[in-house]
Amino acid sequence: MKKVGIAGIVASLIVIIGLGTYVNYYNTDVKPFMVKGTDLVMYSEKDSELEKEFEDIVEKTEKLNMEILGEELLERYMEFNENSKYIERTFLIHTEQDFKKIKKLEDLDIFFGVNAGKYYLPAFMKLSESFDKTESENYVLKKELQKDVIDIILKSGEVNEKSVIDRTLIEDTKVYMIPFKSYFIFAFSEEKLKDYLEKVKSGEKSKRISEEYEEVKKENKNILIVDLEKNVNVYLEKFYNGYVEKLDFFEASSNYNYQTEEIEMNANLKGKGKIFELLDSSQINERNLEKYIDANRLYFSNNSFQNIALFILEEMKKKQGTDINMFAKMFLGKNIDEIVNSLGDEIVIAFDNNSVNGVINLRDKKMITDIFEKLGLQGENGEYDIKKDYKLLLKEKVVFLNKELEERKEKIELPKDTFLYLEFDFGKIFKMAGMAGMVDLENLEELKNMRYKLIGNSSGQGVNIKIKLEKDVILDIMDMSLKNINKK
Repeated sequence: MKKVGIAGIVASLIVIIGLGTYVNYYNTDVKPFMVKGTDLVMYSEKDSELEKEFEDIVEKTEKLNMEILGEELLERYMEFNENSKYIERTFLIHTEQDFKKIKKLEDLDIFFGVNAGKYYLPAFMKLSESFDKTESENYVLKKELQKDVIDIILKSGEVNEKSVIDRTLIEDTKVYMIPFKSYFIFAFSEEKLKDYLEKVKSGEKSKRISEEYEEVKKENKNILIVDLEKNVNVYLEKFYNGYVEKLDFFEASSNYNYQTEEIEMNANLKGKGKIFELLDSSQINERNLEKYIDANRLYFSNNSFQNIALFILEEMKKKQGTDINMFAKMFLGKNIDEIVNSLGDEIVIAFDNNSVNGVINLRDKKMITDIFEKLGLQGENGEYDIKKDYKLLLKEKVVFLNKELEERKEKIELPKDTFLYLEFDFGKIFKMAGMAGMVDLENLEELKNMRYKLIGNSSGQGVNIKIKLEKDVILDIMDMSLKNINKK
């Protein structure tokens, strides 16, 4: 009995260790694939909760595919799509190379990985259905399957019945694959793929991009990271004229906010230079114009509008040889940058009823009134006509363009370091355009509920642009696409 008991315990341990090893092996992280020289990483992770949330979007996507691909190609597409449910994560990696030497796809040092997780072994057993063996006992995609994939890509990319992709660029390119750990790794060149996997096995990773990946991965399941250090910075002096000293990374990611039902897309550009400093809003302690933010009103803030004015004046002097400050001093008694500095650090521009209105906060109201007097502008009770149909309304701490703006009904708190904020409401824009006879509202009914938020943040070390798009907007866009396809 004791022997049986011991054997049972040993067997149980073997099973537990085996399962643990299996789970660990077949859930390999993407970091080992970021070999030395990696300058681009695209990573996507399966999100079952999100898939369930987006069932209605998936359904409309299938309807769109049905209209675009036609019956025969749709059947093949659905077969491919059916297999996608077994994919746990994917990555695309590019390693640095001389782009001038690229003549065809197989010249690219680009590698695509598919992780099937716990489905790896079943998928491995079925490889012969989709792949042929090469002389090196690796795998190459079957010709007939590759043709189907190309046909689907070309059909999906058609514009006015003409593909945006040249078929000759891809139809003769072979797709190679080598299974490695929990992944199936693809490339357009078998030799490049073998060399790449040797680098992966050596364990020599790119510390720079791996660390950046770790940072971005904390909050995102869909990531694009581009290391700009080597491929871009050599061109900065030529193309950026010193406005950008150095670029580090470009990053893009997307998330879904379940509370607000918004898709959030982020784009980060990290670096150093004058352009980033000019967008910096990190020193603004109190924002007084938030209350005027509403649909189709652009909010802009900056640590110092004076710095922007100086930057523009310097550029004009360099390119045109004109010293505007000198003329301003002669006629107004003040430099342009001094006048601008009498303004505050926030501005809101409103696009309402076919007119442009706005508000900006003030630091020095007296300087503004003095300048108006020297310009000969007549005003009464703080109201000044500056040209036909345009006037300024000077209050104690703000100045309005044309009319006082209504305050927002609900309170809004801007994210830290915000320099740009826009809530764009297509419905209001098209309603105004329709009232003006510029568009036929009946034909733009699908756009009436479309809206998004654009938010820009900067702290002098880079720029972050965030777009927030409501889920219903995606559905409206898809409905409009279906309608347009059916019209054809």
